[in-house]
Amino acid sequence: MADFDQKGALDLPQAQEASEESQEQFREKLAAAQKALKQIKKDEGKRKKQDNHLARIITYFLQSNNNTDLAGLVAALVEKDVPSDFILAILSLVDSQSKEVILLKKEQLALEGGESFQNQKKLVVFEADLWKKLPPELKTEIDNWFEHIYLIAKDETEKIMKKTLDQDLNINPNILQLTSFLMQKFLQKHQQTGKYDQIYEFVHFALKKIYEKLQIEFAEKIQLGANV
Repeated sequence: MADFDQKGALDLPQAQEASEESQEQFREKLAAAQKALKQIKKDEGKRKKQDNHLARIITYFLQSNNNTDLAGLVAALVEKDVPSDFILAILSLVDSQSKEVILLKKEQLALEGGESFQNQKKLVVFEADLWKKLPPELKTEIDNWFEHIYLIAKDETEKIMKKTLDQDLNINPNILQLTSFLMQKFLQKHQQTGKYDQIYEFVHFALKKIYEKLQIEFAEKIQLGANV
């Protein structure tokens, strides 16, 4: 059973609690999440397994009083037509079934892409004092998380960049906020402390490194194709 099926699995501190929001803002988030859920369930029989799992996650968020912000963030990515497996790669840090889906996808990509999808170097350097104190196994898990995000994005680089970067190549703020919330939950689960601002800054740094790597590789691929 997915971690999101457990009551209270994602009772995260929110940037804006529902109680502090106007009713209009709350209704807008709820409507966006419901719209995304309908979009995913459209032609459900033809949908992939990861789409159905993503629909269950959004349903969980909608049914959890403290998680409407997360429902809105995921819904906004769905509405942008961000690929489901990329969203699941982000969610995989705290959700076991999402992680299983991504690990299977990783194995598939390794078979199809050979060495380019294997033995990746570490993408993140834990330099700040906050991260130096983390146990080695948690650092490894966080780095694997970013590696999975990178590998999934690498498979659909052009679409991922188009759907998640603006014209100035800034990362979609919904992605930054969602990854920060989920990493905060992960640290709390393992009795680690960290201020949200510190976590957000770290996540932003890590994702920028991933996107820079993707952009370089994509440019090289285009150049290689032009020379053939």
